Amino acid sequence: LGGAGATTTLITGCFQFGVDPTHPLLRAFPPIIHLSTQESRRASSLAATVQLLSAETAEPGPGSALVVGRLADVLLVQALRAQALLAQSGDAGWKALADPAIGNALALMHEQPGAPWTVERLAAAVGLSRSGFAARFHSLVGETPLHYLSNWRMTRSARWLHESDDSLDAIAERAGYESAPAFSKAFKRRWGMGPGAYRRTPAPRVTLPTSFDT
Repeated sequence: LGGAGATTTLITGCFQFGVDPTHPLLRAFPPIIHLSTQESRRASSLAATVQLLSAETAEPGPGSALVVGRLADVLLVQALRAQALLAQSGDAGWKALADPAIGNALALMHEQPGAPWTVERLAAAVGLSRSGFAARFHSLVGETPLHYLSNWRMTRSARWLHESDDSLDAIAERAGYESAPAFSKAFKRRWGMGPGAYRRTPAPRVTLPTSFDT
């Protein structure tokens, strides 16, 4: 801006997520992620990705759109990893992801939403007592394990309805429900409409300010 310091390059863009705006991980995103070379142990890898992204957008060639998209994905993951490492004094959502036990429990629920999880089974899977796990989870995530699991199942179910032709029975089973009626009731309570009506609506999109420009 007219100063005598070093030249600064700004790279701007956005990420669009086809998920529920209240997705638990999106809620954990802070308004700004600021990473300095002094604070981040992953600064060198971040800097390398930024340099590649800057070079590709400055001199685009065949396949540049694909390259920029992939580099942007890598940059986002690297930034989130670095933010998680700094989460010891950060927001609760980041602390949960960085916590070995609770982070592992979240991963289990995300990877296996249809599994017959109970608080006891989750606690045993991450090596904690039931009461200790429940208290720690609520403290870091802000809700109970089963409430989180229910919300995650509904988020995944909504995506399956839009992205697949699977029957309602099949989606109900994938989401951990014993019957389609029970699933439909829970889905309507969460989304305000039944699965069939939801499937006919446009998929929601969430845009996070993060094509990239320099």
